[in-house]
Formats: sequence, structure tokens, C-alpha cells
Amino acid sequence: MRVPDRIYGIENELGVVMQHADNTWHTVQGQYTKQLLQAGPNSVLPFIEVIRLWHSNGACTYIDTGEHPEYASPECRSVKDTVLYAKAGELLMRDIFSRPFPDGSRMVLIKNNLGCDSNGEIDGHFGCHENYLMYRLNLDDISRMKQFTPLLISRQIMDGAGWWQADGTYLFSQRSISIQDEIGRTTTNNRPLITLRDTINDTGHMRRLHIIPGDANILDVACFLKIGTMSLVIALAEAGLMPEIQYSYPATTMKQIACNPDVTAPCKEFTYRGKQLSPFDMQVIYYETFERNLPGAEFASPKVEAETHMIMTLWKQTLDALYNRDEKWMVGRLDHATKKYLAKRAIEERNLSPSEIQSIRKDIDLMYHNITDRTLQQRMNTFWPDRRLLTDKQIEKACYFAPSNTRAHIRGLFVSSILDIADKVQSRIDWIVCKDGQMTSYDGEFHMNDPFSSSDPHFSQFLMRCLALPRNKKFSHQPPGCDD
Repeated sequence: MRVPDRIYGIENELGVVMQHADNTWHTVQGQYTKQLLQAGPNSVLPFIEVIRLWHSNGACTYIDTGEHPEYASPECRSVKDTVLYAKAGELLMRDIFSRPFPDGSRMVLIKNNLGCDSNGEIDGHFGCHENYLMYRLNLDDISRMKQFTPLLISRQIMDGAGWWQADGTYLFSQRSISIQDEIGRTTTNNRPLITLRDTINDTGHMRRLHIIPGDANILDVACFLKIGTMSLVIALAEAGLMPEIQYSYPATTMKQIACNPDVTAPCKEFTYRGKQLSPFDMQVIYYETFERNLPGAEFASPKVEAETHMIMTLWKQTLDALYNRDEKWMVGRLDHATKKYLAKRAIEERNLSPSEIQSIRKDIDLMYHNITDRTLQQRMNTFWPDRRLLTDKQIEKACYFAPSNTRAHIRGLFVSSILDIADKVQSRIDWIVCKDGQMTSYDGEFHMNDPFSSSDPHFSQFLMRCLALPRNKKFSHQPPGCDD
């Protein structure tokens, strides 16, 4: 088995509510673009029809299908970096969309499935998208793609963000109730577990796996487990070592798992060697399969090896805690356990009616995922500092600087250089291309087809040509047809 160097990416969709000066609030749609047009100090809005705000850390922010804000991380080369840039996205999105309006109201960003309907009830279908570059796996080979299904429906017991339904039932995962299909080509129709999307690169033997069944995590460990365990199971699939779990009705089973607090309860539709499997069993099978093949594994680098062992350690600790119902270990590390614990503490301190209990739970749901007012998140960081994988300083730095070992580094340098030009350049930026709009020839653009490439002598020459151009006409970040 080979554990390769891999490229990761994460996209977090945000729910938004409008909070007024009198502390009333409601759902808002269609008002995000004006906020986005006010580019931040480390961001640039290219002169193109599709409005995407590109940051100096290589990430971008945009209004996605469904009229909600979304943040896409830069390409990362480690699981921990992916978590780091996901957390940086919280600060960037807060700064963009939380500017107060003249009447004193402001947008409040909720990082997960949470939104509010016209009656003030929690609603929404937002979540988290993950991207992995895979070796030797063809997205069109549906049978091989389906090998990931048991992992994806069962991992919510580790990385779910928790959710109270109207009847008081607590779910492991919010996103689980939105998944309707197993395999698909879009993220909006029937919301499949696995999306058959590809990526553009010059490596030839790599393809992008795009999956959408996960919640957007607040805690470092939960997010690290989500990305890390998936990366190891992809390595098993690339090596042809996947356990052959038999199953049917995955979307229905995923919902059943979400509703059952007993992680050891068997799911009759999932079997392995004739035995019905619980979600806990499924995770153990993947863990033990990787563990058996670990001694002879070939690692792409010492960093990959070290991170692999870190993933395995946390995976085992989490499985042990789930099996033993060790709340003390889970709180501060797993979102679903932590949110439930916080609500339980708040309810135990008061003598409340059933309706008041439901109100408290709704408030905890909103506060837990609120990234505009991060008071609760900061308190958790203070209570459980030893359960974090990242520091505030690391996250703040990641808002400005891209990963140094992927093509995001080149993109970040281009964004920073544009911001340093007094008369802003009419530019085009995307995941593949950096282009200076004042240079009409091919020399005016630079292509970044290889996601692993973080430097190129041709880019330095391209950047020098851009910076040497006279900038007589001041460029406004305002695209045509938009009012100030």
C-alpha cells in the first residue's frame, strides 16, 4: 500500500440571518452581493462576470447556487492545513459579510445547515463539500466509487455537528437528513453522497473526488477526522484493499444512523462476511483494514507518514470514546457531543418547561455555529485549549498567506501583487489562471495546471511584466452594471 502526497480542499456553505437593532431577526436572501463587492484589505475582486472574491491566502468567496455565501479553501497538501484554512475562512467571511448596515442591522453568519424560516424556526440545507485528488481511480468506475459509501454514511458518529429536530430527537448529523442519493453529477439535485466531478490538472493520473455528505465543523479534531480518515480510506481504494461491505438503501440507512444514539446498533442493510454492521462496526472495519496494511506501507514523505500516524491515533481514540460513551474525552473534540453537552448544562441549571427547553436548544444550535459572534467558540477554546490542533495566531496568519507548497502560493502572490498596485489591475483569477487584463497577448496570463507546483520561474517573469505596466486608469472592483 502506498500513502501518497495528496491535494485537499474544503468548501463551507453558510446560512445567513439578518439581526436588527431591536435584536429581532429573519432569513435574508439576495443581499449578499453588495457586501461581497466591498473587497477586504487582503482580497481582490477580478474584472469578470462571475463575482468571486479572491484572497491573498489563495482561497475564494462567492455566492453559490441557492443564493448563499460560500468559502472555498486554497489547495492544501496536508489534512491539518485543510483544517487550518477552513478555520481561516470563518474570519474572512465574518469580515466580509458582517459589516453593519446604516439602520444598525447586520448579517449573522451560521456555519452549517442552520438558517431560519419565516416563522423564526431553524431550517436550511447547507453543509460542507470536500475535495480529494486520487491516484489510479476512475470516477466513471461506479462500483469502485461505491466502495466509499459505508464509510461516508457511518462517519457521522465522529464528525457530525449535531441537530435537534422539532420533536426533540437529537441527530448525530444535520447533513444526513438532506442526502437523498448515493451517486450523482450535481450537488443540488437529490444531493448525492458522491459527486462525479473532475478537475483540470496536468498530472494525468489524478482525479478529483468531490463529496458532500458532511457537516461543517467548528472543532479542529472533528474536521481533522473527517478529512483524515477519508484520505486513508482513499489510499486503501487506490491499492485495491477495500473491505467488501455489502449494503442497500444507503441514504435511508444514513438517516437511521443519525437518529439512533446507540452507535453499536446493527443496520440490517449493511453486512460484512454475513454479519450485520453497526456504524461503529463499519468504522472499525476500515480502521483495522488500514492498520493491517500499515507496517508495509510506502509513504510519499516523512510528513505524510507522521500525519498518517496522527490520523490513526485520533481515529482509535475516537472509536474507543464512542464505544465507552466517554463524554469527557469527546467534549471539546467532537461537535455533536460538545453541542449536546452545552445544551444539557444550560437546561440542568434551570427549571424549564418543554417549550423553554426547545428554545434553549435552538439558541445553542445558533450560537454554536455563529461565526459572526464567536463568543461561544472562544469560550470553548478557553475551556479546552488542550483539545485544539491549531492556535489563534496560526489561523489569523492563514487569512493572509497561502500554503507554501501548492499552486495556491502562486495565486496568493498574484493577489498580493495586485493589491500593492495603486491603480488596480483589471485581472482574471481562477483556480487555473492568473491574468492581467491590460496585457492582451498570451504573455498576459499564467496557467497553473499542476496543483502541486508552488513555484515557477515563468511566473516571476509574468509578475514582473504585470508590475512594470503603467497604470493610468484607476480600476474599480465594481463589475459593470453594479451600483455603488
